Amino acid sequence: MSIILKNIYRQPDETYNIVARNHSENTMKFSPPNDKHYIACNYKIGERGSCTELNITNAHGCTANIQLEESNSNLIVSGNIESGRKTFKISKPHNFSIELTSDGYLALQCLDGNNWGPRLSNWLSFKIIPFQD
Repeated sequence: MSIILKNIYRQPDETYNIVARNHSENTMKFSPPNDKHYIACNYKIGERGSCTELNITNAHGCTANIQLEESNSNLIVSGNIESGRKTFKISKPHNFSIELTSDGYLALQCLDGNNWGPRLSNWLSFKIIPFQD
């Protein structure tokens, strides 16, 4: 199944340093603070050892590491999020974007008017533990 990360957005006034690594394609993209407020990725989310990894540092020096992977028609989000690991059954290929919110959340938006799956909306939201006050 094909799950494609199109873009990563941050609020224009946020000073997140974002590094995105796609291990299956062996590529890396980044957005330093006070630079453009998005990264155009177009990364296919891979399986296990070929996951896509986000390293995010906020203005206070707190760092979060988040991994996205696809396994057996599941989207798996793990790392420094509340509960540590979340798994979602995905019924078809998806394109999505990530938004980092000013209140310390990571939101995955399914694009093209699609929902993530049965009983799921087009948004999945995760609390980033190191960014909570």
